[in-house]
Amino acid sequence: MSGAAAVARNTWVAQQDAVFSDSTAHRVEHCAAAAVLPGFDSTNAKARLGSAFHEHRELLVTLGYRRAFRALTAIAAKWDVERLPLARMAAGCTWAPPQGSLVEVSLACLPDGSVVQVEGGHGSYPDLPQGAFAPGQLDVMWSEPDPLVMVGGRPTCPVGSVLFVADYKTGDPDAVPPVEENAQLLNLAYKAARWTGAVSVVPAIIFVDWQGAMSWDAPPAPLHEDDLDLVWEGILARQKRANAQLAALTRGPLTPSSLNLSYSVGAHCTWCKSRFACPAVVGEVKSLVEAPPEGPLSADDAARLARLVPLIETLSKKIRATLEDYVDEHGPIELGEGDVWGPHDVSKEVVVPSLALPPLVEHFKGAAFHAVEISKAAIDRVAKAEGMKPGETRSLFGELRKAGAFQRTTSVWWSAHKGKKTS
Repeated sequence: MSGAAAVARNTWVAQQDAVFSDSTAHRVEHCAAAAVLPGFDSTNAKARLGSAFHEHRELLVTLGYRRAFRALTAIAAKWDVERLPLARMAAGCTWAPPQGSLVEVSLACLPDGSVVQVEGGHGSYPDLPQGAFAPGQLDVMWSEPDPLVMVGGRPTCPVGSVLFVADYKTGDPDAVPPVEENAQLLNLAYKAARWTGAVSVVPAIIFVDWQGAMSWDAPPAPLHEDDLDLVWEGILARQKRANAQLAALTRGPLTPSSLNLSYSVGAHCTWCKSRFACPAVVGEVKSLVEAPPEGPLSADDAARLARLVPLIETLSKKIRATLEDYVDEHGPIELGEGDVWGPHDVSKEVVVPSLALPPLVEHFKGAAFHAVEISKAAIDRVAKAEGMKPGETRSLFGELRKAGAFQRTTSVWWSAHKGKKTS
């Protein structure tokens, strides 16, 4: 085996610890190859904000309300995010885990359908017990009306109570399947029920956006034994598909572009975390570059191009970030014929509101305020410049909200999204 082939094999096989995790389950539902293709989580500011929010919610249970909110500044610094949007999300999620809730619990299945607690989380489970598979980490679980109790060192759902398993989602809701079809949530509900002995379980998604708005997605009724049996069948089916892909991964030339895997290209590729490592998707981009479509598009061509737009846009951002890092270290890039790529000054004329407002009022009277644009970011910036404390800024935003200063508007975006269902 050549050195390059060995590197390729090690790089791809290293993903095995995440192959069977619940976070990849919905990807395997659509495309078997996604079981072994590397998945790349986003590291942008919104993704880091989501991670910071998850940590805060964990501290609510382990440290209590006051200490969890006092820790917001430290959490924001740890994840390199602004404190205000994190505080806005924390305050907006008004639901608090009930007494006896458990957080960040990692569970895995055994071949007989039983469940064990395991180490790891966030898609990485390096030391699974012998025979364990389909690991996953739940955000929070609790039971009602009676709380979970410890029996023999394991939490147990009391007779007559219903177990609840919830997962926080802070990203694009369009990228999250409904809870009834969400393989990740259904798998977690199955494992939590088997682990606690619950006979009824409710999987739930708690959506919290970056403005602090919160909403729930839960099935109309709890899952019972027959429902859990169907979930178990789905877990086994995905395990079988993943095993077949792992077997294919060890055959043939060991390069990512020629792996003998089963690809399925479709709308699901838009949201797949493996799309940047997927030979099928990358091949479509390559074919688009080599032979751009000409003339009227067919429906299939239009769908193919629409799927590629977010991928190409994201690739462009990644390429730009890589080039900026290079320029920071080596200086502008010589392109030939006197052209260089790198930073340069571009001037534009801007309006200074404090200087523009007096003559606007003179000419337009009360209508002058319609010519002034005010944003939350600008208010926050002025608050910081004036030395306002975070609590005072939150109070100011509360006053503005009560005054009706914040109104939700709708704009048109051209992008992939969940279409409205038609009967």
